[in-house]
Amino acid sequence: MSDDSARRIVFSSDVLPRQLGERRRRALWRDLYTSLYGPLDLTYVGDRTFAVRIEVTRLGAVELSRVDATVERYVRTQRCVAAAGSDHLALAVNLGETPMHARQLGRDGVVAPGGAALVCNGTAGEIVTPAANAWLFLQVPRTALLAAIAGVEDLVSRPIDAGLPAMRYLRRYLETVLVAGDLDADSALGDHIDRTIVDLMALALGAGCDARDLARTRGLRAAKLRAIAAEIRAGCCDPAFSVGTVAARIGLSTRSVQDILHETGRTFTDRVIELRLQHARSLLGDRRYAGRKIIDIALLSGFNEVAHFNRTFRRRFGASPSETRTAP
Repeated sequence: MSDDSARRIVFSSDVLPRQLGERRRRALWRDLYTSLYGPLDLTYVGDRTFAVRIEVTRLGAVELSRVDATVERYVRTQRCVAAAGSDHLALAVNLGETPMHARQLGRDGVVAPGGAALVCNGTAGEIVTPAANAWLFLQVPRTALLAAIAGVEDLVSRPIDAGLPAMRYLRRYLETVLVAGDLDADSALGDHIDRTIVDLMALALGAGCDARDLARTRGLRAAKLRAIAAEIRAGCCDPAFSVGTVAARIGLSTRSVQDILHETGRTFTDRVIELRLQHARSLLGDRRYAGRKIIDIALLSGFNEVAHFNRTFRRRFGASPSETRTAP
């Protein structure tokens, strides 16, 4: 187990010595898991090497767990429920390529790849998976969803279509959160991410009118902005990159992308130019590029004209590219 930060924990069976044998390694892993999160009964794949990796990310009251495992059944008996003492609700998202089953409250929900199902920590149940599986467990306090969805328990084990717009944005948002490396840097950022995730989860589950309007205004808007920003970072150094490219990649209209960026006070062009300049300055400080011409640095950073690049660079950093670059 490793703790890279106060909010992210990697919990893996790889730390268990293989010479102990499969049975002993499984028992040790179960004991360690129980000591941290409470009891859970597991059924393993008999002919596969035991492997479980859980990456837990905490954001305020929200907890994300990415699970990759050779486990066929995750079972929470009444004994497990009583020992854990949690009544949180969670969205189980199938990240694998084959269906999974979420069984709780007498319902058997078939969760298609990319889809999800709501599960309740305060009720006995099980998740049945393929031999090797990957899934995301998004846990939030029950009260957070009750405020948005009356009778939310009625949705437990009912499959949620992966094609729903709110599910697509939720998954994309969670993916960017999970790869972020500085979640501890600002508690206000963590609280904002917390609220956005709950809003998107409420939308995916079918929030009532008032809560749905709030979620669309707050959570969905934030998720769209994050998706737009990620696409701009990924494509900014392409000279042909445009706002239309971003819109097409994330399924929005060009006008919607422009409106969302306008609300932040920074236009598409502002963001692209800044990222290109930062990329150029990084190349100029890299000795591996010390022999490259300034025009090459400009082209690699997405600028078509070296004169425009020189003017823009000096205006931004107070020195020309030639003055900035690292000597060979």
